[in-house]
Amino acid sequence: MTSATTVPPKTRQTAVSLLEHYAAFFERHTELLPAALNFLFNSLKTTALTAPTARAISSLCSSCRKSLVPELEAFLQQYEVLLSWSNVEAGTKEKVMGAIAAIVQAVPSEESKINPLDRLLCFVESDVRSCIDLMTAGQLEDSQTKGLSALRCLTAMGKALQTPDDVAIDLEDELHHTNVWQQGPGFRVQSRLIKCFNIVTDPLKGNGDIIQAGCQMIRTGYTETSPGLFVFPPQVTEEFVNRSNLTTACLSTILETAGAMISRHTTDASTNIGGSALVFLVHLLKLISLLDVNPTNEPEVASSCVELAEKFAPRYLDIYLDPQVQGSMPDLFIFALRCLTAAEILPKRSAAAFWASFVQIRNQPDRTQRMVDGVMMEYGPLLSQALLRNIGGEAARSELDVIADPLKKMIFKHPGSKTWLNQALFSDTFPSQAVGPEEKRIWLQKVINLRGAKGTNQVIKDFWIACRGTNLSYAS
Repeated sequence: MTSATTVPPKTRQTAVSLLEHYAAFFERHTELLPAALNFLFNSLKTTALTAPTARAISSLCSSCRKSLVPELEAFLQQYEVLLSWSNVEAGTKEKVMGAIAAIVQAVPSEESKINPLDRLLCFVESDVRSCIDLMTAGQLEDSQTKGLSALRCLTAMGKALQTPDDVAIDLEDELHHTNVWQQGPGFRVQSRLIKCFNIVTDPLKGNGDIIQAGCQMIRTGYTETSPGLFVFPPQVTEEFVNRSNLTTACLSTILETAGAMISRHTTDASTNIGGSALVFLVHLLKLISLLDVNPTNEPEVASSCVELAEKFAPRYLDIYLDPQVQGSMPDLFIFALRCLTAAEILPKRSAAAFWASFVQIRNQPDRTQRMVDGVMMEYGPLLSQALLRNIGGEAARSELDVIADPLKKMIFKHPGSKTWLNQALFSDTFPSQAVGPEEKRIWLQKVINLRGAKGTNQVIKDFWIACRGTNLSYAS
């Protein structure tokens, strides 16, 4: 079944599907791999089978990568032949490049990985050059197509090069990895890769597909614990985030990428990237300023801004005291409070998570803890007002559990909570006239006595129903 002309189309289709789903069989019978892969590469010529065939090649190469290392050169040559076809689809290129990269990942020596990765990158660079040439010629749509193909091929490479979960990490080999990828010949290949990324994403940042593909590519190295081709210096993400503004497509995805990078460095055992966190915070405050500190202008962006701010705590809280941001920090807290009372659920949910995290912060270095305590003394009353506006009837029933979380944690952690909540219940900001002073006092005593225990959510829902002026349990 290796000839493209002797196998009936239906039979070929069935065989391709079978091969895609039986990778585990070939792990045990590696002697059958060459025939299976030859058949699949021949099947790529059948237009109707291109997508499933590419998936099958990817599946087999990923599962049997170690056994295929001796055939790596043949795969590279086959890929070059594939690119010479006039009708090769972008998705096919992406899948097959990822398949070859998976084999490269299994090469035991880091130095021996550089040459095949260099050759794969050369194929991508060809698409990048076409992208720029088309852009220069004013053919924007074709330029975007080429740029997107390049980024998706790089993403496939990056994912395939990730260390499999079942591979033990050799800590003694860490220094060697560093020498290869951060100082030696691997660094030069990585520099070219980063250049490809910047060349495509910067001029085409108005295209959402480009930005999303760029974010996916840059994140492929975040999960790795050892240096490698896609484990970029923090400055790459910093510069990518800093190039964004309110007109950039998929800005929320860019902010989520910054948050993903911070999340990978939150434990004491991980590298401290406080410098990157500060860069992100400065940019975040600029975005909040451009939004006029009003989340309703861009609810999705507002939500992502607050989500990113939450990632800084507790490890990078000291950046709040940096002279670059100290004067603008009130904007962040006011913005997070306004998100809590926004009509849209996304910013409200993000703000609730931000405040639930912030009110619990304890045992920080003296200067940082004083800052946290000062924020709570200043904004605790306003936070209480925002929470009780929701509980007093402004929130939808489905949002009450979200609102309950910061309330419970504030009550548990802050002795001043009762005073703040009492003031909020009897202030002009409380939205309901349906409950009287006695009902308010009884409710407040109940939630204080519960101190964040499980029954708090039901007490909140009952009070919300009363504030709405109805006894219908499912009123919204």
